[in-house]
Amino acid sequence: MLTRETNVSRVIMIANAIMRYRKKILFLYIGGQTMDTIKIGIIGTGRVAQHFVEDARQVKGVTITVICNPQLESAADFAKKNNIEHYTDHMEKMAAYVDAVYIALPREKHYIYAKRMLNIGKHVMCLNPLTFSKAHVEELCKIALEKELVLMEAIETEYCPGFQAVIDIAKSGRIGELVDIEATYTHLMPVNSRSFRDRVCGGSLTQFGYYALLPAMMLFGTEYEKTFFCAKYFKTGVDSYAKVFLCYGDKMATCNTGIGVKSEGQLIISGTRGYILVEDPWWITRKFQVRYEDSNRVEGYDYPFEGKGMVYTIEKFRDRIHAGESLTMISARRHIAMVEIVEKFLKSRPTEQLDQFVTDEEKEQVRIWAHRGCSRRFPESTLLSYEEAAKLPGITGVEMDVQLTKDGEVVVIHDEDVQRTTDGIGAVEGYTLEEIKKLNIPYGEENLKIPTLREVLKTLEPYCRQNGLLINIELKTRFVRYEGIEEKVLDIVEESGLSDYIVYSSFVPESLSIIKAKKPDAKTGMLAADLADCIDGMKEVGADAVHPYVGGLQQSLPDEYADIPVRAWNMEEEFYGMGNFHKGEDFRDYAFFGATDIITNEPEKYLCEKPVE
Repeated sequence: MLTRETNVSRVIMIANAIMRYRKKILFLYIGGQTMDTIKIGIIGTGRVAQHFVEDARQVKGVTITVICNPQLESAADFAKKNNIEHYTDHMEKMAAYVDAVYIALPREKHYIYAKRMLNIGKHVMCLNPLTFSKAHVEELCKIALEKELVLMEAIETEYCPGFQAVIDIAKSGRIGELVDIEATYTHLMPVNSRSFRDRVCGGSLTQFGYYALLPAMMLFGTEYEKTFFCAKYFKTGVDSYAKVFLCYGDKMATCNTGIGVKSEGQLIISGTRGYILVEDPWWITRKFQVRYEDSNRVEGYDYPFEGKGMVYTIEKFRDRIHAGESLTMISARRHIAMVEIVEKFLKSRPTEQLDQFVTDEEKEQVRIWAHRGCSRRFPESTLLSYEEAAKLPGITGVEMDVQLTKDGEVVVIHDEDVQRTTDGIGAVEGYTLEEIKKLNIPYGEENLKIPTLREVLKTLEPYCRQNGLLINIELKTRFVRYEGIEEKVLDIVEESGLSDYIVYSSFVPESLSIIKAKKPDAKTGMLAADLADCIDGMKEVGADAVHPYVGGLQQSLPDEYADIPVRAWNMEEEFYGMGNFHKGEDFRDYAFFGATDIITNEPEKYLCEKPVE
């Protein structure tokens, strides 16, 4: 009778026997001599690659020699930042500098790159998962064995001392016969992340499932009798929360993962005499307890967890290379079993939820606001950036932030400090108007100035009266409580005669309450990172709109508020002087999540027929 001990498992046994017979060990400990240093190249330049560099430098016997990225400029920048000698955009060129590689690319690229590097003859460690296909994992394992190369999936938890101790105690019989394992891994993600938007590789189980499945695989093995799933699906079709149930006869395991649901991130291993409780976050295993029926009997354990946790994985990778240990039958089975579970889950997703489309007609209905003016092409929050935005055909409005100087003048600047955008230093409130006007905002050969609210309103007045341009004034009172700023802004707007064109917004409900108390018919928008918080604030102050971060659009508006504007902002776009124009996603796609307006650094991207250089 066939079991999950696949052909690959049999190949592993044969190949390892041959390797032992031939004694083809790539590196050796010889007497008291040191090991040969393993040269590692990194494919990828993102956050995970940076973590790998930092942790690898804590490991003896390895050195990072080259960075590879299809975008050569990105590879060059990463190499310079981390003092790495070589960089390239070609894997074949990379091969000349390395014994092994670490793949830190998006998940859908892992299989292709791992296969190419194995075929070139390099050891491979890959950010988990290797792939979402059981067949692909089996293929990669087969190549690694045939070429006598090390292939490792980097699940940092697996090799950290604390988790190893948990497994050892569980296997020792101290808590009796093991009966149940429950592992929970949740981390709330913004809806504009790939985890929510990528219908192929997104979702909570693909993100965290390999961690949550690991304890069951290590303690109960891969020969489960049956598995079934429950999940809460987001409107994009990915799982925002998932449960995997594994049945092993009279033993069972539950794995919980979430990106849109928060739960206690603990691991509980239950036995007939007691249980092991690993506290949140269990996957960074620093502390755990062994508990018994007698509540006074508690055994506590503390273990180190160095760096980002990759130290232990890199050490294991190094040791396997030196030992000539390409794969063990147990680790190969484990990889294959976990991928098989995730693959089954992905196939079980309800296909009717996968039709995520925003039509061109729907995109045209999204209203466009200029965030601090045309702040990608021009210095933000300047008269130039605001007037250029006001000239755009079809623009709905412009957004600005106001703060108070030392002498109580209202100026337009986003940051509470001046150093990011000017040649000055220190807090806005530390300058008088005369002093702050002496600061320079570089723009080519020119120097622009921080404008007052009066100056901006005067500049935009013709566009308001002729085209109906709206102006969103954000009261920056979250970090510095400028006393009286609300009254000052209302007075200036009243003087300008532009009250009908103004929307007041703030992260602070109190500021909007003051505006409403002083001017009941004023239009207001409640700012928050999350739509739920926007709704709470809106109810509290009677705001007329909500202004959430695009990543916080995780729910729909209540029916009674279905017609109010949802003006979404983002933090992904670049500002003037930050490199190439953002050529990524179309933020009008957030109409799918309920956005009626977007506040963008690049309004011209949506309002001009031809790209503006």
